[in-house]
Amino acid sequence: MLKKMALPMMFLCILVLSTLSVLPAKADVNGDGVWDIVDIAMMIRAYGTNKWTYPWDETGHLWDYYNPHADLDLDGYVGALDFTIAAQTFKFGDGVTTLTSQGLGPVRVNPPPITYIGPVGVNNYFTINVVINIPPNQPELSLYQFMLFWDHTKIQYDSVTEGPFLNQGGTYYTTFRCKDTYMPMDRLLVGCSVAEQVTVSGSGTLATVRFKCIATGSTFITLISNLYDNNLYGIDHLDGIPANGYIALVNQ
Repeated sequence: MLKKMALPMMFLCILVLSTLSVLPAKADVNGDGVWDIVDIAMMIRAYGTNKWTYPWDETGHLWDYYNPHADLDLDGYVGALDFTIAAQTFKFGDGVTTLTSQGLGPVRVNPPPITYIGPVGVNNYFTINVVINIPPNQPELSLYQFMLFWDHTKIQYDSVTEGPFLNQGGTYYTTFRCKDTYMPMDRLLVGCSVAEQVTVSGSGTLATVRFKCIATGSTFITLISNLYDNNLYGIDHLDGIPANGYIALVNQ
C-alpha cells in the first residue's frame, strides 16, 4: 500500500524534472493508440513488479501483477524509469486529441450535455464544476476521463483543479492529469485515477474548471466523459442528464 501512496507525487516530480533532450517512447500501455489516464492506471497497478517473481497480467487490470506493456524500458521491472518515460510522453503531448463515446467505455452521449454560460462580463472569470452521481448498487468509480469543448474566441481557459469526490476529501491518493496544450485552445482533457485498491460512489465534484470571458457574445461548454470501475471496465452512465448515474456540468 505504501508504494502506491507515493506514486502520484513521484509521477508529478518526474513530469516537472524530465527534460526534452531525449525523444520518449510511446507509453500506450493498453494498446488503444492513445496515451491517457488509463495507461497511468495500468502502470500504477504494475509498479514495483518484475517478470521473474510476479505473475503476469497482460491485460493490466490486476493490482501487483507484472504487466510487460508497462515495462517501457524493457528491463523486466516496472519502476521509476518507466514513469520517467511515461512523463516525457505526456510532456511532449503525444496522446489523446479527442474523446468520444466509443472505444474507452460504454458511455451514452446522445446528445452530449451542453451548458450555456452567461451573463458574464468581459475580463471577468467564472467556474464550472464537473459533478457526478453514482446511486447505490451500481459499479463504483476508480478512474474517470472527460473532455470539455468551447468557443475559444469568447472564453479563455484559465485553470482546472481536482475536486474532492474521487480522493474523498484527501482520504485516498489520486493521480490527476490534464492536457491543456491544444491549438487552438478550445478543449480540455482531464483524467484522474485512484492510486489505491479502492472505489467510491455517491455524489460529488470531480473537477472545477475556471474560465475568463474575453469577448461579447455567447458560447456553450460541451462535455463528453468516460468512467471506469476498479477492474478498468467502462461504467455505463449518461452525460449531463440527471438520471440514475450521470456526470454533468454545473455553473457556479
